[in-house]
Amino acid sequence: MNTKYNLFPNYFDQQFDLSVNQKTLVIGIGGGSDIVGAFGIASILKSKSPEIIIEYALCVSKKENYNGFKQINHFLHKRTEKNVDNKEISPSLILANKMREFDKHLPNPYLISRPKPSKENQKEVTSAINSALSEIKPKNIIAVDLGGDSLTCGMDGNEFGFDRTGIRALQEIGIPFTYIVLGLGCDGESTKEMLQNAIDREVEKGSVFGSFRMDKIIEQMLPVSKNLLAEDRTPSIIAKAYSEIQKDNKKSFELSKIQRHRKPLIPNKWLITGIAFDGLKFSGKCKKTNNR
Repeated sequence: MNTKYNLFPNYFDQQFDLSVNQKTLVIGIGGGSDIVGAFGIASILKSKSPEIIIEYALCVSKKENYNGFKQINHFLHKRTEKNVDNKEISPSLILANKMREFDKHLPNPYLISRPKPSKENQKEVTSAINSALSEIKPKNIIAVDLGGDSLTCGMDGNEFGFDRTGIRALQEIGIPFTYIVLGLGCDGESTKEMLQNAIDREVEKGSVFGSFRMDKIIEQMLPVSKNLLAEDRTPSIIAKAYSEIQKDNKKSFELSKIQRHRKPLIPNKWLITGIAFDGLKFSGKCKKTNNR
């Protein structure tokens, strides 16, 4: 086995099985393109267990206009069946609205509207997400982030960024949940050393369930990224790495420069890999550790 650019310490090698047996809500925890990752996971879960209710959602900051989305409570909206004029709504809502072309096998997605991230606002963020979950009543929750700034604290090292406050809210609510990072490094906010250090920390803490190849998830995401997203969006970066590896598997062990933020060099095989964590055990700290 080629061990170049291992994500995990040498003593750790666990695979994660993406499956559920009860009503599940998959949440794009960091806003924006995370909805595409949530959609990809929800699609795979539905194909595996068609009898199970699988829903997906996106966390968003408070909006002035939710046109095209029915208000359920102060913090929760759900997309309606009617198309709307996309000029009237924000980019995140435009994406969620246009995804109706590809998600007909799933219930219309939710929007969880929450306060802006900060340490001072954490209580309000937790209350908002709890209010939304009380309406949806999922038995199982999966929180999804594309790239992993939620894992490393990203560009600004802020433990109270948008993704982090969402994850911390779920931890404070106390419902067991799975936290999944898709396409390690695709957001350009973390170097490969930052990602390895953060994963080492979580392995030591015992929060890591394991990793998995994203092939089937990417196949679900591909039509969305191809038709709705620019090349520098995270699902498109994942799709490009996947395409290169499909053409030549040796590309798995090459580095790609991510044209976002830090512009880090990330192994292609990381860009098509997901890692699952026990959400309640995830440390949520931005501590630096020694490089391997």
